[in-house]
Amino acid sequence: MPNLFVMGVVITLLASWLFEYLKSRQNKAIVLKILETQSEINIDQIRQIVQPPKDPLSDLRRGVLLLGLGIACAVAAMGMMDPEYRFALLGLSAFPFTIGSIHLLFHFFVNKRGGNGEV
Repeated sequence: MPNLFVMGVVITLLASWLFEYLKSRQNKAIVLKILETQSEINIDQIRQIVQPPKDPLSDLRRGVLLLGLGIACAVAAMGMMDPEYRFALLGLSAFPFTIGSIHLLFHFFVNKRGGNGEV
């Protein structure tokens, strides 16, 4: 049972990283196509493709998602009968919960300071 859960989390993380890699590879292909076809290069267009503007709510969404994952893992751990597996799953649930909390804190502190950390 715990092995199945851990495999699910690992597969989800690997899929996330794979899609991020595919997105960056596609952006690089678009930039190369623009460089090959256009005689004039607009650096702002290329910058927007390579580094799109960050969504101000992305940290909030990630934080809520990771907090939910951490809480779900903790609830699943409470349902386990074996104390060894329960302790391991509670430890595993602390990781996404902590990262989610950091994302939420980052979201609220950065947005209050104007977006770039300056007061």
